[in-house]
Amino acid sequence: MASQNNVHIPDKLLSAMNAAAQAEGKTADELLAEAARRYLAHKELDDLVARGRTHAERVGRTHAEAVTAVRDIRRGR
Repeated sequence: MASQNNVHIPDKLLSAMNAAAQAEGKTADELLAEAARRYLAHKELDDLVARGRTHAERVGRTHAEAVTAVRDIRRGR
């Protein structure tokens, strides 16, 4: 279920958003919902990377070593 909310957007951004929504055959609401979903997914990934870096530092590994270890685990090595 969706709720109706008020969002304050600068006029210039609103015009660009409406033009993009129209060009894609979407409503402004659909475009905003998609933007919010993408932002939240990106934020979740950023948080995961930050936690990985913190853990790597805690165990004395460089970021590159941590990335290699994750790749090796994923490949079953």
